[in-house]
Amino acid sequence: MLLRYLKPITLKKAEKVKQSNGTYTNIYSVISNHKVQIQALTDDTVSATIYGANLNKMLRLSSPLHELEEYLLPKVDNKEDNISSYYIFYGTRTYKIVAVAEDRIDIELVNSSPNRLWKVLIDYQLIY
Repeated sequence: MLLRYLKPITLKKAEKVKQSNGTYTNIYSVISNHKVQIQALTDDTVSATIYGANLNKMLRLSSPLHELEEYLLPKVDNKEDNISSYYIFYGTRTYKIVAVAEDRIDIELVNSSPNRLWKVLIDYQLIY
């Protein structure tokens, strides 16, 4: 793994909080920042039937000393502190963790900054 190809990510934990109108929203708290190697999963790398998901939205992460993998691996089968409440933030996008192994983490795109999309639509309407 070449150090110059490492990208910064942020690991955050989501906590559901009830709003005054009765709906729930996620509040994210930063757990740690890491630099990881990122690989896009394509049809050549892994079969789509394994995950049953759109591979165009999936990435595979690997940290240099496997610190992130070691932190997340015990949370895979933990009921109190489950992996489903952890998210990876990379750039302007949010990813949920799909699978954790000793040498890799597979993540899937949750959203790609909806606030930015609304801003583009509003700007478009203001122009025309």
